[in-house]
Parts: sequence; C-alpha cells; structure tokens
Amino acid sequence: MEDGEAFALRRIGTVRRAAAEGQHSLVRARLELHFEGSRAALRELGTFDRCWVLYWMHRAKPFGCGKAKEQAQAQQQEEQQLVEIPVHGDKPGTFATRCPRRPNPVGLSCVHIVSVDVDACVVEVDEADMLDGTPVLDIKPYVPRFDAFPDSRAGWFDNVAPDWFKT
Repeated sequence: MEDGEAFALRRIGTVRRAAAEGQHSLVRARLELHFEGSRAALRELGTFDRCWVLYWMHRAKPFGCGKAKEQAQAQQQEEQQLVEIPVHGDKPGTFATRCPRRPNPVGLSCVHIVSVDVDACVVEVDEADMLDGTPVLDIKPYVPRFDAFPDSRAGWFDNVAPDWFKT
C-alpha cells in the first residue's frame, strides 16, 4: 500500500449506551456484534477483566489528508493538526492527544468487561467513552503483561493536574 491509499474497514458491531449526547463521562454500554462468526469470536472473552475496543469516531469532524491538496489547504491542514488543550496552555499535535479530529478517526478505549453473552453476541462493558451508535471495528483482550507500562512518560499529560481527569 502507498501513503494516502484508501482501504476498507468492516463494522463488526455497534455501541449502545444510555448516556445523553454530549456527555463525556465513562458509562456502561453494550457492544452488539453482528458479523458472521461473532459467537465463535467471543469465546473466552468473558475470562478477561478488560478489553480494548477499536472503533470509528463517526461523529468526528473530518479534515483532509491527501496528496493533491493545494498550498493554502496544506497550511490549513497543518493548523488542524494542533489541538487546543485548556489546562495545558499549548497546542500539541494531533498524535500527542486523544482528540477525535484525526486523519483517520479511529478510537481506542480500554473498558471493563461486565458480561459476555455469546448467544446474543453482546458484550456489556463499563467505563466506556464511546457515543451511542458508534461503529465497532475490533475487540482485543487487555493483557496486563503486554498492555501496562506504568513507568512510561506521558508527555504533557504528566504535567496536568490529576483532578482534571476525574469522571
């Protein structure tokens, strides 16, 4: 594949949650899977405490990211890559934030697994930050041995007051 080349992703499910639109707190949600093979794919997921959910941020405002953009559009794109962080006082680049406005609005959330109903192809999760109707792209188990690096630097997040992140 070449840079900028498009390819297709397939929705494997949908997020269903009761939180109101615009509410950004972590809530309980249901991941309703609807692809052939869902039941088999869910086997053993319920033996994990957490999982990663990859999803498409379908309501994020898009911005261009192609080869054929003109000079003025290139400057605008450059500015769109900077994200205003009120508690930080600076504008880090898109890839240094969790902002939904991205070249490809792919989201990644680590959620707590409440239950897995293999027959209904539903995973009930808690601590979800996705919107109702969000397309699910993939689910992967959270494995602390591979996924936790508590001593890692976290850039500008390290300098933000911990109470800013309370839910």
